Amino acid sequence: MDIGKVKALTLLDLSAVFDTINYSVLLDCLSNLYGISDTVLTWIHSFLIKRFQSIKIRKCFSKTMSFLRCSRCSVLGPLLFTLYTTPLSCLIHRHTLDHHLYADDTQVYTSLSTADNDLSFEQLGDCLSDISGWMTNNKLRLNANKTYFIITGTSRQRCKLTHFLHEYP
Repeated sequence: MDIGKVKALTLLDLSAVFDTINYSVLLDCLSNLYGISDTVLTWIHSFLIKRFQSIKIRKCFSKTMSFLRCSRCSVLGPLLFTLYTTPLSCLIHRHTLDHHLYADDTQVYTSLSTADNDLSFEQLGDCLSDISGWMTNNKLRLNANKTYFIITGTSRQRCKLTHFLHEYP
């Protein structure tokens, strides 16, 4: 703000990420991008695919139930999802934008001034379009109803963009 720029921040929301993650894609990603193989990959596969639970009260056990999905509440769930979505960092960097990723939270942002807003908004739009395509290809769903776009800056700086924002589709 001190140098006359505002931040354009997009907060992306994903729908039911732990229900839609594709385990084959995740296991391929772990193998091809991170070099995980053999026993460790088998352990992760077993953690994701062959999970069972029962409850023990004193000496009695409940019926064994299988898990269908990796939970966000598990120790490995957020970490595995972060590894799954790490390729998004490369995609966003290609658009020369800044971002933060953690588990199912993705933030894409850029600084812009009134002189370069056309280019910056076009760059941001192109990046978001590519992110949407990547999400679709990797079996994830963006939730448009919970995705937000925020402009931060002084009221004077934001007012300079008002005309432009009303015209932007």
